[in-house]
Amino acid sequence: MKNRLLLMMSGAIGAWVASAPAAQTDTVTAMSLMGASMPCADFRRSTDFYTRGLGMTATAGAGPNELVLQFPGGGAVLLCQKPVDTDNTLPSRYGTSRLTILVPDLKALEKQLTASGYPLPEPIKVLPQYKVAITHITDPDGNQLELYRGVKSGSKR
Repeated sequence: MKNRLLLMMSGAIGAWVASAPAAQTDTVTAMSLMGASMPCADFRRSTDFYTRGLGMTATAGAGPNELVLQFPGGGAVLLCQKPVDTDNTLPSRYGTSRLTILVPDLKALEKQLTASGYPLPEPIKVLPQYKVAITHITDPDGNQLELYRGVKSGSKR
């Protein structure tokens, strides 16, 4: 009886979807990330982490409370914004918020970060089931960064 009811409901939903007006053809078909914004309390400290540690380039900000950083090779920008209504302390980060960065060579980045005084808090993990190598690091303001790259099946790096 329960299966018959589910079958009848799915048929009714299917008929309703089929009778819905056709989707508009002027929808956006391709999107990409232009940039991300992260809070920061100290521009000098954040600039050091992102430029020396990650190899980004600092560019002019849109105002005295903004710092714009460009990834090596172009692409998206990272906007660091200083909260104007606080005492330069930021709330602690909990949950799953993070900036995920595709890195062509995690081992080389690990060496660069360590040489710049920002060692990885955990080893790079290869997750063959997802075909990625991944690690995490926290910037000076507590923002979580996920660093990853794709790997071929059977790769140990």
